[in-house]
Amino acid sequence: MRALIEHWASMIQKELGSFADPQRAKELMFILEEKDKLRYFEIADSGVFAYMIADDMKGNLCLTEIMFYIKPERRGSIKLVKKYIDTAEKIALANGCKCVKIGANIGYKDQSLIKLLRRWGYQDDTVSKDIGG
Repeated sequence: MRALIEHWASMIQKELGSFADPQRAKELMFILEEKDKLRYFEIADSGVFAYMIADDMKGNLCLTEIMFYIKPERRGSIKLVKKYIDTAEKIALANGCKCVKIGANIGYKDQSLIKLLRRWGYQDDTVSKDIGG
């Protein structure tokens, strides 16, 4: 799984610059993998959806997305995004989860993705402030 993390995290960083500290982000994913918490799925070599299933602080079991990426050449299809989201939701239900959290770790700024997720019933549930530390 380390090779998969290296591959996808490097691809994401190169294109999107999503991680403030790419090495630290990979190390955190390695820790999740070592603790047998990190899971993932790919759909027809189009991208990756890495996640973990854990309790939230409200006592609910949740599937939390860690890394979601679709290759540039496969983008443009809402159907593919929906297929990833539907797959994540099916996995969550099969594992007794009450919720699916997407973008909880890095926060997505792509308004078209946020709009899609809202259309599919997702809500913004975090508030954050960059304090420059």
